[in-house]
Amino acid sequence: MSRPLREKLQVPNPSDGDLAHMELSTASDCVALVKDGWLSVRATSGLLASGWVGGQGATWEGSTTDTLTVGSSDGGAVGFLLWGSDESVDQWAPMTRSQLASGSVVLCYGTWVVSTIAFERYTLESRMAGPLVENSYQPGKELLLSSRGYWTPQDEWSVLADPRAPNTQVLGVVVVPPSSLNGYRLTLQTNM
Repeated sequence: MSRPLREKLQVPNPSDGDLAHMELSTASDCVALVKDGWLSVRATSGLLASGWVGGQGATWEGSTTDTLTVGSSDGGAVGFLLWGSDESVDQWAPMTRSQLASGSVVLCYGTWVVSTIAFERYTLESRMAGPLVENSYQPGKELLLSSRGYWTPQDEWSVLADPRAPNTQVLGVVVVPPSSLNGYRLTLQTNM
């Protein structure tokens, strides 16, 4: 991001380390630092039944009406869901369970910079068979979406022998890796 645009948006400069040390509200699953496009769409009954976290990937789903409808991603995506299905109430956005009641979600697309809890902390192999092995997140590392729609550096389609493998849909890049300094939140730039 250019310096004048960064100053206009009042976004900290990642090269100065500001994002690594800034205090973020942890009341939300996903905190937007730089925004791009978004729209309100319907959620599938499956997504409404299972719930989701803010920052999780979403894909278009078929609909019997003319309504734009999304479901949970299984590795590919058209965007991510800004708020989780069961976000806690805070003084700015009292939304607890309102998305589930309305059946609508906010789908974000384009280039965003967000801090989220929707990332795979452990590799797929270790989640399936143990012992747990942490994924490596480094600034600039390309990100895909996991089989659960969470951000990951790992191509889970190849691990699962999915016929769509390999997953080459790079949808984001690490800005600040999760650590104790940022409450174990992943800060990333999307490209959707």
